[in-house]
Amino acid sequence: MMSAGPATPAIKHYWFGKAYRDMLATIRSSLEMNFSSVAQYWQEAVESENPAVCFLFVAAAFSVLTFGMTVWVALVLIHVVIVSLVALFIVCGFLCVSLAEKCYVTFQGWTTICKHCGERIYRPEYQCSSCSRWHANLVPSSFGVLRHTCRCGQLLSCSFIGDRQNLRARCPHINCQKDIDASLDTRSSTSVICIIGPPSSGKTAFMIAAMQAISTYIAPRFLLKGRFSDTASAKFFQDEKRYITETGSTRKTINERPPAFNAVFESADGKYRQQVYFFDAAGEIFLTSDKLAGHHHFKHITGGIIIVDPFGLPGLKDRYSEKLKAAGLDSRITQEDLIDVVERFVIGMQRHFGLDPSKLIKSPYAVVLTKTDLGRLNQLLVPSVLANDQVALSNHIRKYVEKWGATSLTHFLDSKFENVQYFAASPITLRRKGEGFCAALKPGGLTMPLMWLLEKARDPLVKQSR
Repeated sequence: MMSAGPATPAIKHYWFGKAYRDMLATIRSSLEMNFSSVAQYWQEAVESENPAVCFLFVAAAFSVLTFGMTVWVALVLIHVVIVSLVALFIVCGFLCVSLAEKCYVTFQGWTTICKHCGERIYRPEYQCSSCSRWHANLVPSSFGVLRHTCRCGQLLSCSFIGDRQNLRARCPHINCQKDIDASLDTRSSTSVICIIGPPSSGKTAFMIAAMQAISTYIAPRFLLKGRFSDTASAKFFQDEKRYITETGSTRKTINERPPAFNAVFESADGKYRQQVYFFDAAGEIFLTSDKLAGHHHFKHITGGIIIVDPFGLPGLKDRYSEKLKAAGLDSRITQEDLIDVVERFVIGMQRHFGLDPSKLIKSPYAVVLTKTDLGRLNQLLVPSVLANDQVALSNHIRKYVEKWGATSLTHFLDSKFENVQYFAASPITLRRKGEGFCAALKPGGLTMPLMWLLEKARDPLVKQSR
């Protein structure tokens, strides 16, 4: 919901309304002066007793009525033409700047999504640097083509041509209104990638390794450097990465976890910027509408990753349950059926975020089997002869998913998603450490599913290769 806010604290441009009102007032005033002069001369003629003087006043009244009105009409036409030409010039300038801005933003593929509430921002609110008033309509308009004049007298750039992005900005949605970085958020493309999977399937570890993979392997291919776009994401990444490597697991309760895991990748000259948002699309949030508050990222998903814990599938659960229990890993295996989580996700998207139940989801979704370092599953799922054939490898992995008792899952995905492919990758490798475990991040194995996902979504991050 957008904030209605107070009337925009800018002074309306003179040529949008006031110029015409002043012109009409001038025309009316001059016409009244002409008629007043005619009436005055006629009155003098009536009151005069001298025939010569009377004739003189009558002639003066007639001259004012004819010649004066002729001059008045000519001046009025000239006045109207001048005002109209200036107004036309201003309107053309407004249309050109406004159209140029819209076309440029569209060409660049810039999309502004609030990192706090996840809502799409079409028009941020900007704060006057002088009086701190908030301007909700700082775009080329009747308040100015290139600049708006705040009521305090401060000139504010209102287009991408100027320095508008240097002003303090905030999300315009009434339930958020938190600060955003206009220089980054309004001048970058955005990928929104959801991570779907049951508890203990390895979603958090996947997010950490995926961000490492994009930063280390994918972005450098296109001469881009990555950084986190907010301190919460940077702190979460470092803390969670350290915890994973020290314990071989992720924290179960993370109060300071950001709603989305945000990073930006940019070229050395700063002209190209791409933001990537990873967020956990936990199926349980769809159980009640209250839990959906603040999860507007779902509206803007460009692609998704469905995490499959292979040891949670019936075929492997029966075969490895005792071995995993003996190794102390049974508590790290998901107990919830993945198809239930995916079903809740799809139904929730249909009920709350406008997904059409009669149509397939068009965004690409990568189904990734994790924990493949256990039981040497990686050798089974990713044979060397298929390593470079992505389609064949996907079909090969799918056959094993069905063989291990998840045929209902693959059929459900076929019935709801238009573009699905299967991958096997372990974001971390467990190691024994005394009586516990430690781990090493393995981001390199995630390059294939991430590249496929970004390419299928026509993501600007990989468009550079075209």
